[in-house]
Amino acid sequence: DGKYLARVTASDSPGNTAADALSSSLESDEFTIDNTPPEITNVAASQGAIRFTAKDALSWIDKAEYSVDGGDWKLLMPEHLVTDSQVLSYAVPVQSGQMVTIRVFDENDNVVVKQLQGR
Repeated sequence: DGKYLARVTASDSPGNTAADALSSSLESDEFTIDNTPPEITNVAASQGAIRFTAKDALSWIDKAEYSVDGGDWKLLMPEHLVTDSQVLSYAVPVQSGQMVTIRVFDENDNVVVKQLQGR
């Protein structure tokens, strides 16, 4: 994982004399390779909600979803309604005894899944 530049160099020296050989190089713009999923941290279960923080070292958090007792996935909005960050806080509405599954995606589609029990 990290930020990289790629350089491509072309040369016709194998088919020419040293005096006639030509070469050229071109560098790309910086790009990020991110294969690491986000983290789910600061999990706190209270009556009526499970709160957590989603964070990623290199990419923005793209989305968070939750499922209650194996039901359909529902989109979660960050608590501050700002979605262009590497660290976002969420709250999931939950009743006591419900099993909640949370999944968080970063902008490169790396995903982390965590299962929690409501209190």
